[in-house]
Amino acid sequence: MGYWQSIHDGVFRMPGAPETWHGLLRAACLSIPDLAAISFRSGAALYDAPFADHRLVELVCRRWERTTQSGILVHESTRLTEEDVTERDGILVVTPERLVLDLARMYPHPNAVEKVIQGLRRKRLITYDSMHETFERLRRRGLPGVKATRLALERWDPKSKPTHSDMETWLTQCLREHGISGLVTQFVVLDEFGNFVAQTDGALPQWKITIEYQSMQEHLDEFQAANDDRRRNRITAAGYRPLHARFNDLKSGGHELVDEIRRTARQLA
Repeated sequence: MGYWQSIHDGVFRMPGAPETWHGLLRAACLSIPDLAAISFRSGAALYDAPFADHRLVELVCRRWERTTQSGILVHESTRLTEEDVTERDGILVVTPERLVLDLARMYPHPNAVEKVIQGLRRKRLITYDSMHETFERLRRRGLPGVKATRLALERWDPKSKPTHSDMETWLTQCLREHGISGLVTQFVVLDEFGNFVAQTDGALPQWKITIEYQSMQEHLDEFQAANDDRRRNRITAAGYRPLHARFNDLKSGGHELVDEIRRTARQLA
């Protein structure tokens, strides 16, 4: 029988037990003498949220309790309490609301924070009220990410649906930066009799324009292409003008899409 394998000071693995990422996360939390929880990019990975990185073991702990264990990325916080910690898959992890603020410290831009918020909303892990309560409780002047989080929260319409993907969040942000507002995500197109026609990635109802996100991978299957054509025809017959948001255009600023939107809006004016 083999000897117990030491992972960190006072933390051991049973002989023959395989090393897993989840096991390393548990061991990291156990190596801290006081309150600690997985967060930042590792926390995002546990919640399957934006900025996830399964290669890292990253946690937050109270100030002055910094671990010296190797292989762990440690962030200190004077405002970490039991209220900010929950359990997921048997691992201590910060709450989804706290994760938003921790990632905002690392990526202090409103678009990045909005991306995280939308990702957690899609999984029904946060609400408008729970996010605002946590922000008001933990925000502090001068703390990295506070301003970006405030701006991202100001964009959050509690009556809106979450975006269906990170790409739809990107589309919303791109249009906003060009001064085009009013995008309704997951827009349902109805015909003149109120019958369902299609659900689109987004729409600008004021101009009766629908927008679908088109990934880098084009449809090569002839049957899928035919289905797409029929769907587009039904949307057009319902009185809407279908447009596509292409990955490369959004990556370069979305100028082509914005020009198409404005040209179509002028034609319908």
